[in-house]
Amino acid sequence: MVVKKPGGPLARTHRISLTLTLWLTVLWVLVFTSVEPMVLVSGVLVALAIQWLFPLPHITHTWRVRPVALAVLVARFLWDLLVAGAQVSWVVVRGRSPRNAWVRVRLRSGDPVHMTIIAGMTSLVPGSVVTDVVVEEHRLDLHILDVDAQGGEAGVVASVLAQEQRLLAAIAPHLLVSEAGGSS
Repeated sequence: MVVKKPGGPLARTHRISLTLTLWLTVLWVLVFTSVEPMVLVSGVLVALAIQWLFPLPHITHTWRVRPVALAVLVARFLWDLLVAGAQVSWVVVRGRSPRNAWVRVRLRSGDPVHMTIIAGMTSLVPGSVVTDVVVEEHRLDLHILDVDAQGGEAGVVASVLAQEQRLLAAIAPHLLVSEAGGSS
């Protein structure tokens, strides 16, 4: 993030996070599969350098993890993966030409983090690909393989909105949940 100082040159704002430093150091140790002192020290130095060179923006709201809702989100997502994988496999085995479709979904939450997570989860489900994310319109554009097996365009929209609601219930701050029309 670059901030202009009044009357001065451009300067970076440096935010060093202890949590991110620990996380990056753990990843470093896992890459090198060693807990030797040199690996630990170099991991901490690399973590600090990454944060200094590529500062992350400041997040203005705090995420709240709700364990039960998170378990429901993960379980349903895994179920969706299983069902969609079976449906795509059935399309391949039968050798028929399915009806594909482009589907536009307007999300309730315009939070970029939520939209990113929903887009990722949707693309991970076999037979669906997010082709465009329009943050300003709270919109995802999807390409769906065998849209009829998904209940048509309305079924796809309902499925994505239900997944979004489960995500909001699992990790969103109270304010974002209430703005999106959910309950926490």
